[in-house]
Amino acid sequence: MRELKDCSGPWVGFWIQGSQRGSMRLTLRFWDETVEGEGDDFIGDFTIRGEYSAVMNEVSFTKTYPTHLVLYKGSWDGAMISGEWEFSRRMRFVVPRGGFEIWPEREEESIERQLEVESKPDLQPVGA
Repeated sequence: MRELKDCSGPWVGFWIQGSQRGSMRLTLRFWDETVEGEGDDFIGDFTIRGEYSAVMNEVSFTKTYPTHLVLYKGSWDGAMISGEWEFSRRMRFVVPRGGFEIWPEREEESIERQLEVESKPDLQPVGA
């Protein structure tokens, strides 16, 4: 399985809050079981700071916006990090937690290319 320390760079993904799905773009750096970076979504710009366990394939980080913090905990499966997030403090009238998935951006490009190839009609040999 690919190690997170080899996956620094651009990432993409989404978070879910109730019935809402928000896309996010991130730049993440992994080293010495530390993760940090920055990114943005429709809420605004944010920074990332946290840690990961290469042995347990667990990741936890804090996503810091100018107005609030969001805590993320997930698992690395060799292709993506998926798990749950929750607000660091109680916020009235807001769904306080949800799920998320993020993956290296180049993985998304590979998946899109594969889907494009699979969607093309079978070619017939010339003269058949």
